[in-house]
Amino acid sequence: METKELLTIFSDFLSSRKLSLTRERLELVKVICGFDDVFGVEDICRKLCAQRMPMANSTVYRNIDLLRTAGIIETAQCGNSRKRNVYRRINPRQRHYQLSCLDCESTCTLEDSRLDKAILDICRQHNISPEGLTVKIEGRRLVRDRY
Repeated sequence: METKELLTIFSDFLSSRKLSLTRERLELVKVICGFDDVFGVEDICRKLCAQRMPMANSTVYRNIDLLRTAGIIETAQCGNSRKRNVYRRINPRQRHYQLSCLDCESTCTLEDSRLDKAILDICRQHNISPEGLTVKIEGRRLVRDRY
């Protein structure tokens, strides 16, 4: 996902909470978009300093929580035990939904932007910011009458 799209998503999220897209938040999203793999707060601060945009760790941590709540990043597992909090960028528009048949026990994964939009609309109506999303639809095959 492009930086511009993530900034739009983050800006909309912040607006819904009556927060603004500050210069620091803007730069933070840009830096996060530059990571292909997992990253920690130290990695973010290092990149910001290299770009002559130093930012306090506390500012980064506060905004990490907002980015997680907005669905832009998620907590990741890392084999390196020295890094306690590592994150990875996710695509907030790409969710996976499961459809399972109870008769044949088959399962398929659905990807549908209409579901994403409907779920996000419902969350906004109820003033909820989704932090995680699991949708599993279970059902039985329809038997059609033969004529």
